[in-house]
Amino acid sequence: MSVESRVVRTTSDTVGPAGDHLGVRDRLDAYCREKGLKSVSGNYKDNRFNALFLTSAEIYLHRNDFLTVIKTVTKPNLKLKAVKSDLECEERIALLQCLGMFYVKVAGPYWNLITCGEVPYFELYKHVCEIKQFLKQLETNPEIMFNSSSHWSESDPIDLTLVPHYNLLTSALFTECENAKDLLLLSIPVLAGAMLKCVHKQLGEFLPDGKFNNVESKAKHTNFSPVTNLSCEHHFGDLDSSQRRRPNATYHHHT
Repeated sequence: MSVESRVVRTTSDTVGPAGDHLGVRDRLDAYCREKGLKSVSGNYKDNRFNALFLTSAEIYLHRNDFLTVIKTVTKPNLKLKAVKSDLECEERIALLQCLGMFYVKVAGPYWNLITCGEVPYFELYKHVCEIKQFLKQLETNPEIMFNSSSHWSESDPIDLTLVPHYNLLTSALFTECENAKDLLLLSIPVLAGAMLKCVHKQLGEFLPDGKFNNVESKAKHTNFSPVTNLSCEHHFGDLDSSQRRRPNATYHHHT
């Protein structure tokens, strides 16, 4: 997926809200206003674990709009030519679609799970075990990915599946897959296997025989504990951003 990572980054850098190619984002905004569209493409923030999946879904949704706008540039540089070539490549678009599907099915709902504040730490094991089982099913039967109405859990009482722009993304990702279905059926098991290894490595303590598996009796003692460290990560993110804007300023200024 190293190629897809490059495609996602360069495309986002070109037509994203913080695009570094002057004028292209303005052209896209003008095009969207003219067509009555709303662009949901964001910046590629690689410090987030699901950035690759989310941005892939956004690019897949707007790929034709991006191509239309890029073709209006009379003197494109090499980066614009590369982005145009990537967006016209059926194989790379199919891989973006695969990553986008995993965002809607796994990465997006998991982000909702850990940030919603409604699931205590010692109850996460139920969802982690379901994610593991879902990924194992995808390894052997990738066609279940094409069912857009479900994710890893049979029940979803707290609406984990409702990722931002859910209807827009699912209408594009799951209704335009016939042309690339063969490549998707090859890619889905590979990506599922890679994610399964990550689950065992990063979330193994929530799996059976892990120390955080089925310990709900202790949950009441840890209800005050946040599931993530996002509160402190936000402060460090603000500091990094401030240092990039003013690298010669003192820490007194940044704080």
